[in-house]
Amino acid sequence: MTFFRTVLGYKIQYTLLSFLCIGATVLVSWQHFVPANQTNFYTYSCSINNAGQGRTLKIRNVISNLSTTFADKLCASKTLSQHGYSHVQIEWPTSKQLTARVLVDGQYDFILNRHHHLKGLVLDIDELYQPISIFSGYDIFWWNKFESPQLTAAFLANKTIGVTSNTKSHPYYLIPLRSLSDAGIQLSEQQIKVFPSSDSLFRRLFKR
Repeated sequence: MTFFRTVLGYKIQYTLLSFLCIGATVLVSWQHFVPANQTNFYTYSCSINNAGQGRTLKIRNVISNLSTTFADKLCASKTLSQHGYSHVQIEWPTSKQLTARVLVDGQYDFILNRHHHLKGLVLDIDELYQPISIFSGYDIFWWNKFESPQLTAAFLANKTIGVTSNTKSHPYYLIPLRSLSDAGIQLSEQQIKVFPSSDSLFRRLFKR
């Protein structure tokens, strides 16, 4: 997974880029929050206090996890206002909503995504966006609400698994189904529940 920044938006200096790394130190200042657009549930924005009327820093994440926290930390930084920004907007729409037109038009300043996926949409993506931070690996786990899951036919015999409708998703489709295949486990169609997004999958998993 790689964090890309748009080439067209290179006016942001490296002091700002440091805030987009996992171990960055964030300067805290008073802020107020702008309610998310209620016409969708994958957008969050916040504004920097006393920043005036400036530009909006637009970020695209792959999932909602920590997205709002990330935006809040950026809004708490004086560095953004010093570079002409007054708002931060972060989105995590489904991958189907990331199109070639979105990339060519430069609708996002920063994008977290796999390089090969972006290149599949726009062949010359490297002329539009440049990588600034690469996350080489992460762990993927099976989750069960009631007990520790076991990747065995006996354990999964009477259970339902959840995947997303995005058949290109590694953590929410490809890897789970491939791990079942590698373990020689065959589930019926009724045992595989398809959700429109990872958020809806998690909501169903942790629903009481």
